[in-house]
Amino acid sequence: MDNQIRSDILYLGIIQHSCDDDLEQNLKPSIEKIREAAHRGATIIETQELFHSPAFQKIKTREISNTPNVSQDQLVPCHAICQKTSSCHHCQPF
Repeated sequence: MDNQIRSDILYLGIIQHSCDDDLEQNLKPSIEKIREAAHRGATIIETQELFHSPAFQKIKTREISNTPNVSQDQLVPCHAICQKTSSCHHCQPF
């Protein structure tokens, strides 16, 4: 079997993992898996919904006043993860 990446095929990487209230801990597996998918030839990498926070049900029950201030750098959109992992060359910020 030939393991070369073909330019006429679109390769997808799909990322799925559990999340909790710790943003940094949630980003680590995403970044690792994005790097792995890019290394394996993925041209589009899709993260799960809510990849940096727990499910909506858990968020609803938290008091907003108890939520720590989160810097803009921590609210990592797709293009910022791509920049951190150096795995995206065509990503355009929204």
